Amino acid sequence: MEEEQAMVTPVRNLLHKAQADLKRDRDHIAGQIAMLRKVVRGERAPLSKRPSRQPMPHAARREVSRRMKSYWTKWRAARGKARSQRAT
Repeated sequence: MEEEQAMVTPVRNLLHKAQADLKRDRDHIAGQIAMLRKVVRGERAPLSKRPSRQPMPHAARREVSRRMKSYWTKWRAARGKARSQRAT
């Protein structure tokens, strides 16, 4: 009798876990069905909310532009030196 009781407990736990998993899947599927019904009716599906960026002030944009021009000028100069050294 004790052996039966010892076996029943793990089986019961597995069944409870399986039941909980199935309920979670059912709820997910129900949500998907509801969203599809809205689309079929012509309602818009909810879009994911991406955080919007704050517009960059003009002075900050100008500063980034100045730094990038300087960066690329130095990069091109270094690249030109490397190429001229390879050519010789």
